[in-house]
Amino acid sequence: MGSKTSCLHQSCDAVLESKKDALLILSKELDTCQQERDQYKLMANQLRERHQGLKKKYRELIDGDPSLPPEKRHQVNLAQLLGNSKEREKKLTEELKELNQRLTEAQGDNKLLRMTITRQRLGDEEVGARHFPAHEREDLVRQLERAGLQLEEAEHNVKAVTDELQDVKAERNVFREKACRLNVELNHVLGNREARVIDVDALCMENRYLHDRFGQLQEEVDLLKSNILKYKTALERRKNSGKPHAALSGVLSAKQVQETLLVERGCSLPATPQSISDLKSLATALLETIHEKNLVIQHQRHTNRILGNRVADLEKKLKTLEVSGLWSLPGVFPVGGLGSSSSSSSPPLRLRPDLPRIHGNRAYVPLCPPVPPPCQSSQHCPILIQHFRFLHPHLFLAQTLAPPPPPGGAVAPRLSRQERRPQLSGGALPVTRPSFPPL
Repeated sequence: MGSKTSCLHQSCDAVLESKKDALLILSKELDTCQQERDQYKLMANQLRERHQGLKKKYRELIDGDPSLPPEKRHQVNLAQLLGNSKEREKKLTEELKELNQRLTEAQGDNKLLRMTITRQRLGDEEVGARHFPAHEREDLVRQLERAGLQLEEAEHNVKAVTDELQDVKAERNVFREKACRLNVELNHVLGNREARVIDVDALCMENRYLHDRFGQLQEEVDLLKSNILKYKTALERRKNSGKPHAALSGVLSAKQVQETLLVERGCSLPATPQSISDLKSLATALLETIHEKNLVIQHQRHTNRILGNRVADLEKKLKTLEVSGLWSLPGVFPVGGLGSSSSSSSPPLRLRPDLPRIHGNRAYVPLCPPVPPPCQSSQHCPILIQHFRFLHPHLFLAQTLAPPPPPGGAVAPRLSRQERRPQLSGGALPVTRPSFPPL
């Protein structure tokens, strides 16, 4: 108990000491504030006295104190005269505006009166269109002079705008040459292919398109990997089951599905746990197949969206080239490099006349051409193939994925994406048996 009391006493002493210190600090701040208050009061009194003195001097100047020197009186008189002159100037300005308005109205009345008198004297209502008095002729001459001045000013403005247009054209040519040099340097860095100089804008657009295609191909690869994993799992289950020929095992073929549906339509399927399990497995397989078809449709929609964006970019670039005046008519144009010596000596290549062409950086590039046929000239065939391969890689990818033609000159049918996927023998579908409670 004594220890608690001593601890409480010590804490109270500490609190008291802190309160004393705080009180001392507050008292010091109070003294400082009082001193500042006294200083501000003194300054306010001094300013008030100064204001009273200046006010008194001003009144003496205005009242014209005879005890002041002549210079001060002259200053006061000048200030009064200046104020009076400003007021008179305002009044005269208002009177001048009013007189100008009255003069305009009087001139209009006089003109109307003269025209009325002239019509009454000549008896012609259309005299105003053919007869001009002297003052009206003077007005017309003045208007003609003003119109001439305005015409000269407009010609001067047109000349200035023309000079500015020439400067802008020169700057545009400088930027165009800079872009050409940039394309040449980029072509030199990327392999110095003289067959076609790479354009920076086309390269950026192609990069965006390839990025989208790469993302789509990654999704397709993931889908194929999941299908392969599913097939492997189904095969392992079928191998481990020990009954490869059992009906409706872990993998269903198309023939088994057809037989099962026919049996079910004939209502001869026994209501046994095995048949119910087989039907559940069949439903699961069909649902998974539908899910795969939906995924394929989604990928095709994504592909269509990518191709639509690609076509929109190409149309935008084509519109830009058409507006800039770089559009050319169908004809014979060389597919050569930029400033290369070999392009002048090589014979020109005839492009398809039914396709539009755009003039890029010194090269004519056909828009969306098909895969080029086999070239007869061994000199230009690799160049043309590289040119088309860079513009449309998906066409060459389709040719690479297509199966080779059968011997004998027959044309092989083109396989779809689903038919090119790896499948099990007999068109088997993977089935994951769900766990159901026994009936």
